[in-house]
Amino acid sequence: MKRSRFILIVALLALSASFSAWSAEKIIKPQILSAGTKFAKGLFWKISKAGVPVGYIFGTIHSDDPRVATISAVVLEAIAKSGSFSLETLPDVQTPRILQEAMVLENDQKLEFVIGSDLYLKVAVQLIGSGTPDLLIPRIKPWGAMLSMFKPKIRKGLLLDELLLGAALKQHKPVAQVERLEELISSFDSIPLDTQIAILEKLIDHRDVLLSTRGEMVEAYLREDLGAMWKINLDLLRPKSKKRHDKIFVKHMVSNRNFVMAYNMENLLREGSGFFAVGALHLYGNTSVLKLLEDDGFQVSRIN
Repeated sequence: MKRSRFILIVALLALSASFSAWSAEKIIKPQILSAGTKFAKGLFWKISKAGVPVGYIFGTIHSDDPRVATISAVVLEAIAKSGSFSLETLPDVQTPRILQEAMVLENDQKLEFVIGSDLYLKVAVQLIGSGTPDLLIPRIKPWGAMLSMFKPKIRKGLLLDELLLGAALKQHKPVAQVERLEELISSFDSIPLDTQIAILEKLIDHRDVLLSTRGEMVEAYLREDLGAMWKINLDLLRPKSKKRHDKIFVKHMVSNRNFVMAYNMENLLREGSGFFAVGALHLYGNTSVLKLLEDDGFQVSRIN
């Protein structure tokens, strides 16, 4: 599902009141890059805790760049050792249809009236260029426009996520997902509308800059430099920035989702050892999946 998405347009996930393993206060404020930031480097990690099966967490990048389309022997070995394999979200034949239906504005609203005529014309041009169905464009939600206008028509090859899933299936591993589609949709809908519009406008105004950073992101990923990836991500939000919306967007895009991912990972580990593949930025810093698991008693160690 949205395997071609770029990091700025990743879904947030809603937080359930029942997710009590970590307090919500730990993830309210989006972090800034600093010298003391924890988990600033490293893509591959082992997590262990007394009485809980061992887990492995691997950070991926949603790119078809051939430089990242390889799986190291140590990662393959960890998949082989694990009782199950989990992706951030699993591809499914029904997913595009369900997601597209969820993108439609309710009560016959029109996107043009929601975001204004000037912005709508710019957005419509990008949606047409990305192959968005003509009937969807006038009624698409702002978050749906964000997702759809960056969808490439042609892909060079398989994404790293797809290669990892293929390796797990080849080893006959049971597969699961860290995020459910219904959670994903609910989370998109929970982004405040004014924030959706503000970020959509920023993405439209700086689309070329956004696209030009893909190479930088890949280079930072190859260096396993999560801090550099985070900085690139933050810098993209700064032009013509409205700080309030930026903070809300980053909180929903990464921090809140980390909380849900860590909770779900721990639940999956109760069933046996597991290998988890999630976007690399979910591993960065003091509000990361890794830090949340560490705070809950896991020993977290980097694998080189």
